[in-house]
Amino acid sequence: MSQTTASIYFGILLLVTTLVVSGTAFAEDFDKPGNNGSASCSRFCSNDGSRGWGRAGTCVSGTVIGTGASVGCGIAPGSPVMCRCSAPPGPPPGAFEKGGNNGSATCTEYCSNRSRGGVPTNWGPLGTCVGGRVEYGPRGGTAIGCEDAPGVGNDLTCYCAPPNLSSGPPAGAVEKGGNNGTATCANYCRNNGGPWGPAGTCVGGRYSDGPMNGTPISCDVAPGLGNHLVCYCRPPPGPPPGAFEKGGNNGTASCAQYCSNTGNDGRPVNWGRLGTCVGGRSENGPGGGSEIACNNAPGLGNDLICYCGPPGPPPEPPQGAFVKAGNNGTASCANYCSNNGADWGRSGDCVGGRLAAGPRAGAGAECNLVPGMGNDLECFCRPAAEPPQGSFVKDGDNGTASCADYCMNRGGNWGSTGVCVGGRFSGGRRRGASVACDQVPGAGNPMQCYCEPAPMHSCATPPSCTTSASSMCSVTCRADREHANCTCTYSGPYRIPSGECRCEPGPPPQPVDPPPAISRPPHLQCSGVTPNLVRCPRDQRCCRCPQVVASCTSDGMVMCGWCHP
Repeated sequence: MSQTTASIYFGILLLVTTLVVSGTAFAEDFDKPGNNGSASCSRFCSNDGSRGWGRAGTCVSGTVIGTGASVGCGIAPGSPVMCRCSAPPGPPPGAFEKGGNNGSATCTEYCSNRSRGGVPTNWGPLGTCVGGRVEYGPRGGTAIGCEDAPGVGNDLTCYCAPPNLSSGPPAGAVEKGGNNGTATCANYCRNNGGPWGPAGTCVGGRYSDGPMNGTPISCDVAPGLGNHLVCYCRPPPGPPPGAFEKGGNNGTASCAQYCSNTGNDGRPVNWGRLGTCVGGRSENGPGGGSEIACNNAPGLGNDLICYCGPPGPPPEPPQGAFVKAGNNGTASCANYCSNNGADWGRSGDCVGGRLAAGPRAGAGAECNLVPGMGNDLECFCRPAAEPPQGSFVKDGDNGTASCADYCMNRGGNWGSTGVCVGGRFSGGRRRGASVACDQVPGAGNPMQCYCEPAPMHSCATPPSCTTSASSMCSVTCRADREHANCTCTYSGPYRIPSGECRCEPGPPPQPVDPPPAISRPPHLQCSGVTPNLVRCPRDQRCCRCPQVVASCTSDGMVMCGWCHP
């Protein structure tokens, strides 16, 4: 080999074995004495056999002491040998070495003092892993990544940079201290587990003491008792301008109810200042710190702060209605308007109302609301509607028959036949109020029934023939009043009735002439007596007085007491 070649070779060897650049850290070769020849230089350099062999590295070469003979890295010559080892790169500038890791934790965990599962452990100075090396075992002397844990018996030296400490809560969030580590910041922010102060939504946190003091922590980690946390919580939006906060709702009422002082049964409850819900927020529980809709009642233990705007103006009666005051809250406006319970003045049909006293004074009231004593009502009442177009008014129902029956003449011959479309009270304390077609208010409640002319058609649902077929069919047809003749069909042996009744339309009903004016002596007048309808050949109406019995003569003349209209 020439001198020039030898110089080049020496320079390359020096560069490779002495200055190995890794980022900003340098590896170097070193001589490692003490090998008595029973271990190869590969094992001796990496400390694969004893932690007492000194500094770890990877074998470069070996030289037998005394003879100077070279020996391969994997050979154990049996006599003392000087091993040449290459050390791995050290920590980069600004980082520090942290020893004592037995190989069961990664250098990421070891630098950050956080064991498997995120539990803080005091392993010394806090930092952030940037690398490391193996100190013992088959991999001794080699570099190792931050996430590699070779296992117990493979000692590590970790390279740690200064820790990334929290810079505080982000914009719009606030710090919430006092968490002893047993609750996640997510739960701590929303008070899901205890009354821990103002509620919000977690956006982060940090350790406030212990081996991880100052380092960030995620919202869903609970490090355990003794690892105190400061949580970063973003509060929910407050009430809009012009609204006020109303606390004390335990979650069993929606904010719509709570602002308006309306209980679950619709009755007024004194929960404080009256208003109209515009929103709210949950103060604890799974939804703590979040906004809540006006109609949401999350249940007991989920306290709410309700946002209430000013109450709306008191409702006014609609056009055509009149205001009826004096209701002390023990009767609904539906009953109060129609005097269904007592004579409370002018009668009509309820179309609404408003509360005049109590915790909901000024608020609207539905017709069927019974708010209770002390919650006075002003009811909006409208006179009963006039009969619809095409119908006719049928007087004379004393309240013992429904208008449905009275129009159809079910129970007597009361004049023109029709189908009920409504009615109203024509006398008594409920005079002027509407009456339903199927309502039977009882004697002393005279009614005007609104009837539409009945169509001429066959029986809607005639019963099947059984026994006495023709007689039964006749009764069925006559009950409808618009039918006259009927037949019953037979089928099967022995002419057993098994068919249906067939009703044929009869002649149109004839209008009933009003009774003639009959002059009677004064002592036969019966004023205020309920008419007793007596069928006479001329369809005239009679009445019965205590002293005079009405009767009909053979020539059709009527003998009865005179009743004033």
